[in-house]
Amino acid sequence: MNKKIILITGGSSGIGRACSEYLANKGHIVFATTRKDVNYKEKNLGLGTLTLITLDVTKQNTINEAIKYILSKYKRIDVVVNNAGFGIAGAIEDVSYEEALSQFDVNFFGTINVIKTILPIFREQKQGQIINIGSVAGYVSLPFQAMYSASKSAILSYTKALRNEVKPFNIKVTIIEPGDIKTNFTNNRQVTKKSDNDSIYKDRFIKSIEVMANDEKNGSEPIVIAKAVDRVINKKHPAIAITVGLKYKLFKLLFRLLPEKVSEYAVYLLYGK
Repeated sequence: MNKKIILITGGSSGIGRACSEYLANKGHIVFATTRKDVNYKEKNLGLGTLTLITLDVTKQNTINEAIKYILSKYKRIDVVVNNAGFGIAGAIEDVSYEEALSQFDVNFFGTINVIKTILPIFREQKQGQIINIGSVAGYVSLPFQAMYSASKSAILSYTKALRNEVKPFNIKVTIIEPGDIKTNFTNNRQVTKKSDNDSIYKDRFIKSIEVMANDEKNGSEPIVIAKAVDRVINKKHPAIAITVGLKYKLFKLLFRLLPEKVSEYAVYLLYGK
């Protein structure tokens, strides 16, 4: 097996933790990041190792320190999985500038911060792989989760541009798009401050979030994303965008084929009415 040095942001829970543990068990040397201050203790896991390290994607100094630490131990990094992120829910009219900024600061600019730091290293190595964790919400804009959808849509567009820019340097870039996954994302979803007050959207917002939360709680286990990441790592020429799960692949195909008015109305009936 080709053992790889892998950095996974947001690796202490949910999809990130599933990816970290699965890839370590497969024999890779995995560094999973958390915003908390932790002792960098390498532990054997299956055929590989897993180390939890400190990294906040919104703080450049922590990104620099984490990457420097990995290079000091292994002299290279082969794969970066950008998974760190969270969701803000609320009607667009009720989202403050600060709330929208915090959503993009982590989900979009945080990913950019990590990528801009790793690219010179990958170019010097003459190889590297970037895997961004997007979302089905990146191409199906969800009412009352507009900021989250917009941040994931931005990641999709960014990934496509990045892939072409770095291709001559033997750097591979892929975005993996999960659908509903059973993780703490549901319980950790933030709600805009105005949503708790006398918002004109309050009843519809509550109903919409209840539907989304129910779908997530009955969604796939995060291991399906870990397996998708593993498949991408082992492909010589990975696809640019990979939607996980037959249900969501069909969903994406239908949205491409159906007239826009039809698909828009379907989303309205599910989440907006």
